Amino acid sequence: MFKKSIKHAFVFALPLFLASCFVGEAPMIPDGQAIIFGSDPIAFCADGECHPGVPVADAYEIADPDQPAGQKTMRMRFEPLWGDASGGSIFVVEMTIGGEAGVTYFAGRRTPDEPGRIDLQMPDCSRYDDAARARFNLKRADSYSCSAPDLETLKAAWLALYSEDFERPDFWRE
Repeated sequence: MFKKSIKHAFVFALPLFLASCFVGEAPMIPDGQAIIFGSDPIAFCADGECHPGVPVADAYEIADPDQPAGQKTMRMRFEPLWGDASGGSIFVVEMTIGGEAGVTYFAGRRTPDEPGRIDLQMPDCSRYDDAARARFNLKRADSYSCSAPDLETLKAAWLALYSEDFERPDFWRE
């Protein structure tokens, strides 16, 4: 079962099933606008584990080693969010899993000293109180997750609550 293999093979994706995350029914990053960092693989890291992603078209793909080639592939696309004080860049990371409906959103950080690495964090929907959810028109998708009406709203909501966290290097290594 993919959920079991993802828990073992892709530790950074485990929060998909456990945390209060941001989700959508369809991708919000417009076609042709996703960022690619070159032709080399990138290491996607969370919770002390890294997994290589290979650039394919306008995304990075990470294959599930427990599935036949091309099946159950994670696909990550990037939209700039902001630059941090250390010279790094913060991105909205849009993740889909081949063959499954829906999209999950992560924050990603790329630093000048490790350009081949993206640290991932999942902004937590539960940190937004009712007033903040109303201000940003964030809707509860279920008891654990929220959705934003569009990409610009998601960015504004994350910057309003997470900008200080994004500046802390330890936030990205938690």
